[in-house]
Amino acid sequence: MSRVWTIAFLLFASLLHAQEEIQGSLEYLAEQQEVEEIDLTQKRDLLLFYLEHPINLNQNEITPLVDLGLVTELQAQALSLHKQEAGKLLSIYELQSIEFWDSESISRVLAFVVVKQSFEDRSLPLHDLFMYANKQVYLKSLGATQKKRGYSGDSTINGYLGSPISYYLRARLHYGRNFSLGLTLEQDAGEPLQKSKLPDFSSIHLFLGKRGVMDALALGDFTAQIGQGLIHWTGYGAGKSMQLTSIKKNARALRPSTSVDESRFLRGIGIRLKQKKNSITLFASHKSLSGRLNATGDTALSILRSGYHRTVSEFNTKNNLKESIVGVSLQHQRASMGFGINHIYQSYSLPYYKAQNIYNGFQFRGQNLSNSSLDYQWNYRNLQFFGEFAYAWQINAWAHLQGVLMALNKSLSLSLFRRDYDRDYHAFYARAFAENSRIENEKGTFTAIDFKKGRHHINAYVDVFCFPWLKYQVDAPSKGQELNSMYQYKWRKHAFIYFRYRYRNKPKNAKESQQKTNPIEDVIQQNFRVHLQIEMIKGLTWKMRWEKVKVLRGKDESTGDLFLQDLNFRPMSFPLDISVRYALFNTDNYDARIYAYENNVLNTFSIPAYYNKGLRYYLVLRWRMNKYLDVNLRLASTHYSNKKELGSGLELIKGSRKTDLTCQLRLKF
Repeated sequence: MSRVWTIAFLLFASLLHAQEEIQGSLEYLAEQQEVEEIDLTQKRDLLLFYLEHPINLNQNEITPLVDLGLVTELQAQALSLHKQEAGKLLSIYELQSIEFWDSESISRVLAFVVVKQSFEDRSLPLHDLFMYANKQVYLKSLGATQKKRGYSGDSTINGYLGSPISYYLRARLHYGRNFSLGLTLEQDAGEPLQKSKLPDFSSIHLFLGKRGVMDALALGDFTAQIGQGLIHWTGYGAGKSMQLTSIKKNARALRPSTSVDESRFLRGIGIRLKQKKNSITLFASHKSLSGRLNATGDTALSILRSGYHRTVSEFNTKNNLKESIVGVSLQHQRASMGFGINHIYQSYSLPYYKAQNIYNGFQFRGQNLSNSSLDYQWNYRNLQFFGEFAYAWQINAWAHLQGVLMALNKSLSLSLFRRDYDRDYHAFYARAFAENSRIENEKGTFTAIDFKKGRHHINAYVDVFCFPWLKYQVDAPSKGQELNSMYQYKWRKHAFIYFRYRYRNKPKNAKESQQKTNPIEDVIQQNFRVHLQIEMIKGLTWKMRWEKVKVLRGKDESTGDLFLQDLNFRPMSFPLDISVRYALFNTDNYDARIYAYENNVLNTFSIPAYYNKGLRYYLVLRWRMNKYLDVNLRLASTHYSNKKELGSGLELIKGSRKTDLTCQLRLKF
C-alpha cells in the first residue's frame, strides 16, 4: 500500500510540475556546455509533445525517453524484460518493482508515460496527421539599445550592411516523431536583405515517421546521427558532463532540422527502412557554404560556420563553396546487442587547403573525404558495452572509442570510457566524446560514479587525456587532467542544495615566451560552487548561487567570483510567468570567466560568460493571453564598473552598459 501512495503522490506532483521539469532538464543540459549559445529546440518540442501525448508503456518502446535523457538504456532493458516475464503492466505502480527504477527515475518520466491495456495506432493517415499535429508559429526580434560602431554609418570603416535588429520566424506542424513540416527564417543583426527580399537564412523540411517498412523519410533540411559520432553527427549532441550516461550517444538516424545553425545540417533527402531486426539508412545532401577563397578563387582556405554575412567581406564569402555528402548506415539490432556498418563520402566544389603551420600540418587538405565505421552495443545483465571504430580512407587514419556503463544497484552506477583519435584523423561532422572540439590528436580515459541514497546524491568524474601532437596555442605534445564532483542534498522534492568542485589542468604556450616554438606551461583552473534552490510557495522558486574560480597559468594567478539570485514565478492558475535574475561578478580577466545558464524566451537558450567587474540583471515575462497566443518579453542588461568601452572592432560600444531587448510572439492552433 505504501508503494501505491508513493506512486500516486509522484504522479500528482509530476503533473503539477511537468513544465518545471522540462525547464530543469533543459537547463541542466545547457549548463554542462561552456558555450555562449546552444540549441535545444528539438528536445523541448519533443518533451512538450510527450507531455500532451504520453507514451503507453504497454504498447510503445520508450526509446524516445532514452534519447531525451530521461531514462537510461539499462532501465529501458529492465522494463522490456519485466514485460516479457510478467506480461503487460497492470498499472503505473509496477515501475517501483522493476530493477534500476528508483523513485527519482519514476518521478522524471511520470508526466510523459501512461499504462493502458487498449492499444492505440499512432500511424495516423496523412490527412489526420495535419489535423492532430501541434501547430505553432514563432515570431521573434532581438536588438541592443546601445549603438555599436558597425552601425555608425562611418564611411571610413567596413561597417555592417543591415539593421541592428535580428528577426526570426518559425512555423511548424509536428506530431511527435511521426510527422513534421516546418519553415524557419532568420535575419541576423547587421545582415542586409537579399535581392529576393528573403532573410539571410531560410530552411524548410518535411519529415514522416514510421509507415510500414519505411521507418523515416526526411526531405529538405534534416540531421543524421551515426554510431557514436566518429564519422557523422549533426544536430544536438551532449558533450562531457556530470551526467554519467553522457559518454554514450543514442543515435537517432534521421531527424528534421529546426535549428538556425547555418552549416551543420543536411539539405536533400534521407530515408530509413526497417524490417524486424535490420535497418538501412540512406541520405544525400547538397548545400552551399561560406568559404574564404584564395586570390584566384580556385581554392578554399577556410570554411566559415558562424553564419554571419554582415559586412562586405563577410557577404562576399556567402555561398561560394558547395558541399555534397552521401551516407549509408546498416544496422542489426537484437534485444541485448546490436551493431552497425556505416560509410560517409563528402566532397567540395573546390579543393580545401588551409594555411599550413607547425600545429596543423596533419589536418585534412583536399577535395574529397571518405570515412567508414563499425559501431556496436551489447547489454549483459547490468552492464552495457558500446563503441565505434572509424577509418578515414584518403588520409589512412583511425579513431576508436570504447565504453561501459555499469548499474551495480539502484543506488550506485559507474562508467568507464576510453578514446584514441589519430593526429591526422578527420571527419568534418564528427561529434564524438572528446576534450577538444575536433575529433583528432587525442587519447584519454574517462571514469565516472553516480551514487543516490535517500536525500543524498553524489556524482563525480575523472578524465585523464593527452594530445600526442601540437595544437593551436600549444607548441608541444601535452597532457592534462580534469576532476568534477558534486554533492547534492534534497530535503524535499523542490528544495535542494548542492556543492560542486572542478579541477582542470590543460597546458598552453607560456605567455612570456617570444620564441617561434614556445615552451608550454600548466594552466590549472579550479571552480567552487554552492547552489541553493527552494520552492517558496507553489509556483514560486528562489535560487541562489555563489561560484569562485582560480586560474594559475605558470606563475600568474587570476580569480573570479559570481553571486546570483533568481526568482521564477510560474503559477498554475495565472496566465503570467516571471523570471528575474540579479547577479554580481568580479573577475581579473577573461581567463577567469564564469558561465551561468540564463532563462530566455521560448526556444532560445543562452549560457553567457561573466567576466570583468559589474552587475547583470534580466527580466523575462511570458503572458499567456489565451490558448492560442503567448507574448514573451526579455530585458537583459550588464553594467561594468571597470570599463568605459565594451567590445572591440565593429562591436565596440561607447560606455559601460549593454542592454538587449527581445520580443517574441507564439501562435498555437
